[in-house]
Amino acid sequence: MRWNPTQLTGLVLDIAGIGMMIASMPDGGPLLWAGLGTVALGSWLVTRGSRKLVTSESTPAKKTKGSWLPESELRQAIPRKTAMNPIARISLVSWLLMLSVGGWFAYDRVLTRNPAPAFYEIVTEAGQTVSGSVHRKAIREASGGSETYYFYYNFLDANDSGIRASTAVSSRIYARYREGDSIDVVFLPADPLSHYIPQITRSPRATRGLLMVAVVVVFFGWILETMRRRHRRLVRLGQAIPGTLEKVSQRGARTAYSVRFKSDGRETVLKGTERGPRRAAGDLATVLVDPASPGDAVVYQLGLYRATRG
Repeated sequence: MRWNPTQLTGLVLDIAGIGMMIASMPDGGPLLWAGLGTVALGSWLVTRGSRKLVTSESTPAKKTKGSWLPESELRQAIPRKTAMNPIARISLVSWLLMLSVGGWFAYDRVLTRNPAPAFYEIVTEAGQTVSGSVHRKAIREASGGSETYYFYYNFLDANDSGIRASTAVSSRIYARYREGDSIDVVFLPADPLSHYIPQITRSPRATRGLLMVAVVVVFFGWILETMRRRHRRLVRLGQAIPGTLEKVSQRGARTAYSVRFKSDGRETVLKGTERGPRRAAGDLATVLVDPASPGDAVVYQLGLYRATRG
């Protein structure tokens, strides 16, 4: 299995983007947008890089269509058995890892925190931050058996008067703090009872940011899943036909080209880039075409799946 620079760059950007998104929690802001853009770019590069692999199963290109034969594994009866190529599997694992890490941090940094109170924006804008402390923790059990976790805390207001208050918290927040631990409290000087604890409060921006992240993840996940299903279907059921390489250009170890093929009386051109043996204009490449929809095709070498023998 070989890696190419496009793919490595994409994976690095994915990791960096996840890091920026995590660092932006729970407040979001510009860093969240930067993380989203970085993940989107990285995912696009990983997907693009996945199409550039050349596997050891490839057969040398033939110069004439009369002597052309598809790869041996494609000569099996339809439907063919398929397997995702190694680099596509790595791309899938990277996405699952991203979702797992992002989901865990979203739960830990956002979903387990208390919703912002109605006066959150006013207190954030005009409030004063002081250090308070947790002086008691308690668990109350309801008649139905459910448990509610409480913090009891205190802080000094602008006049150095002691303020005591309590709030229900999630079990995860409850376990994170001990009695005597310091906490920050943001309060409105004119009304100290209008206050919140930043460490356990979920800001509205965090909620909106999380929704935006979810929308982006679902969008790109849908695109990748659609591509995966399409490639697998074409490898399982597609008709193998020859395509002729045109406009071949060499860029180091990579070769960019167009593949022209004719299906159902109509000529179509696909573009691709691969890393491996040198190609030349006039060489042949295998194209898999959907018999029911001749316009739906993929260059076999650039697909996410390979046919398997047996």
